[in-house]
Amino acid sequence: MAPTVSLIFVRHMETTREGDNPPLSEKGRQQLQDLLTALRQFPISYVYSSDLWRAVEPAEAIAKMFRVPHQVSTALREIRSSSEFPRPRRSQSSPAADGNESAKDTAAFEDRVAKAIDAIAARHNGSHVVLVTHSGTIRAAMRYLLALPLPVFGLSSVAPGSMIILTRDSSGAWRSHT
Repeated sequence: MAPTVSLIFVRHMETTREGDNPPLSEKGRQQLQDLLTALRQFPISYVYSSDLWRAVEPAEAIAKMFRVPHQVSTALREIRSSSEFPRPRRSQSSPAADGNESAKDTAAFEDRVAKAIDAIAARHNGSHVVLVTHSGTIRAAMRYLLALPLPVFGLSSVAPGSMIILTRDSSGAWRSHT
């Protein structure tokens, strides 16, 4: 029997869209306040986030409110991270190669997310853990944990500031509670 654990995935809030690593917008700050209110019902024990500021800022606020540790993880970054996948210019002459590279990028991304989620779940048995990250990362985690047959980008996008709760029960199966 697997110990229970709840992973509360939070998509970062709306940003100003200024620069490569933009801060939260005024609407994003309100979304953060709404999220903090919603999270009060859970006994949060740990917070993780992507290393991008739009995820770090809300994660720090959650960790501060619950007085719990916060850890930054590059493994929770979105797929389009230029530091992980530098994008060469697309070649007009080789579209097939482009498609193959995209498939490799997606497979590597899904594998990275799966390994990170497994490590976090194993580390925090019996806990409620918040992961502040990006829509694609949340979709990859859902696809992996719920064994969804859809491609990761075939799943609906996650709205800024929203949360999705997945809990592993004593049988080891993951279930969505949203």
